[in-house]
Order: sequence, then C-alpha cells, then structure tokens
Amino acid sequence: METILIPGTDLRVSRFAFGTADCGTKIPSDQALRVFEIYRNAGGNFVDTAHCYSAWVPGGLGVSERWVAEAVRRFGRQGLAIATKGGHCAFDGYPRPDAFLAPEVVERDLTESLERLGMDRVDLYYLHRDDPRVPVDEIVDACNRLADSGRVRHLGASNWSAERLLAANRCAGSKGLRPFAILQNHWSLLQPSWTSLDAPGDVRYVLDEERQRLAEAGIPVAAWAPVRGVAELERGASGSYDTERNRRRLEAARRVATEVGATTAQVALAYLLSQRPTAIPILGTGNEAHLREALATESLRLTAEQLEALENA
Repeated sequence: METILIPGTDLRVSRFAFGTADCGTKIPSDQALRVFEIYRNAGGNFVDTAHCYSAWVPGGLGVSERWVAEAVRRFGRQGLAIATKGGHCAFDGYPRPDAFLAPEVVERDLTESLERLGMDRVDLYYLHRDDPRVPVDEIVDACNRLADSGRVRHLGASNWSAERLLAANRCAGSKGLRPFAILQNHWSLLQPSWTSLDAPGDVRYVLDEERQRLAEAGIPVAAWAPVRGVAELERGASGSYDTERNRRRLEAARRVATEVGATTAQVALAYLLSQRPTAIPILGTGNEAHLREALATESLRLTAEQLEALENA
C-alpha cells in the first residue's frame, strides 16, 4: 500500500487507515483481528481509535483501545502509526463535564488511553471535538504541554472547522509550538444534509469551500465514514444522505462504476483518493470481503472527465 508523509511530521502513514470504533464490541475481537491481519498484510499501518469508543454500547467504554493493545501484541508495534483521540463532549453513556476541553480533562483522557493501549506514548493525538468557547491559544498551549511530556508525538484535530484549525496553527507558529498536523472530519462523495452549528462539541464534515484552504496549508484529512452515504442510499435507506444532490452523485458513481468495472463504493473511495487536500479514508469494517474491496481501490484511477462528472452531478 502506498504511504504518505504527513507534512511537518516524521509520520509516514498508509493511504487507508484502520478504524477500530466497533472492534471488540459490534465486531467480535477475533473477527476484527482477522480483518486487521489482512490490512497489515496489504501494507496498512495507520490505526485509529479514541477514548470514547465504544461508550454507546453497554460496557463498551475503552474496549476499542484495549482491542488495539491486543492487536499490537499479536502483530507487533513495528511500523504502526497509532492514533487516538480525547476531549469529547458528553453523550448518552459517556458523561463529561461541560468544559470537555479543559486541560485537566484532556490530560486525564490521554492517561487513561495510554493505560488501555499499554503504551507510553501515541504517534498522533487528536482533540476529538472543538469548543469555540475556548480561545485557540489556550488549546495550543495545553496540547503542546501534552507533547512536551513525551506522551504524544504529533497533534491533530477532529471535527474542527478549517477556520479554527488554521487559526490554531497560526497561533502555534507565532509561538514556535507544534501545530495540528492533520484534520479528521467526515468526508465523502455524498454529503450529509445536517449542518454544523459551531456549537461546543459539534460534529463536522469537510465543506467544499474548505478544501482549497486545507490543501494550501498542507493539512491532510483522515476521512471518517467515507462510504456511509453510498451504503445507505444503495440499500434504499432514508436519512441524512437522501438528498437530490446525493441521488444525482450516486447515479453518476454508478455510471462511472460500470465504465471502470468497479463498485459504487470503490468509485466513492477513488474519488476521495484523488482529492486535494490529501484524503486518508478510515476503513471501519469487520467484513473481510468489504475490506479487500476497499483496499483494491488504491489501484483504481479515475479520469479527469469521470471526476468532473462526479463533482458536478
């Protein structure tokens, strides 16, 4: 599998990340390990987890990170880039203080994550959500203290707007501190209909108007749920992806899939792999066939005309 260097770091990660949100809960541990072995054998090395995974399942809090520890014991730490996240707002099953990005809260998240992972440090640590009530200089200072402690090698932000991330990085640059090297947001060929509200803890997808700014800044995007919308519309589900624009894009993806001999999900992934800023789709599946199908996308090259047809559908 092709690897890319995350700008400003020494992290060389595979073009696909391995998502672990359901590993050990919805996806039984042994099954997840079999799928992960396929990913590793294909050259994948970028593992994504979080402090709050899978708190939405009774007894699931911390299971994902402990599963990562099991996978590392089974397959070794060599060559892996381990990413986890902390600083998430409250949700059902995951009680949190209102000030979920307070330095002491995030530090406790990191400490607990490292204990579950059985590691002294992680390669990449994301703030899982943003809180616009907190000035970016305070956030930058707190994150750099975590990095200075030796427990975090590089920093990232998840579910942040491009505006806030770039403001934080300008602040970091003015102080000679570590910036956020990567953004993890929802990004897909099909865009959900929900709107980000700039509220504390809001969830975000990459907006069309943000892509150029992120590309110019050299910020790659780890794209969560990269084919969720395609899967939902393909099975006829109504919901946040059931919009006129998405139905047009899905039809365009089907036409392109016929032209290139691929599935619509593969076309959606190939679309992401062709984008600027650089996209790193996060594959969160316990299905071996689905993983192999997704990994095969790396060799799928869409023409400029096909990409335009998808973009402008």
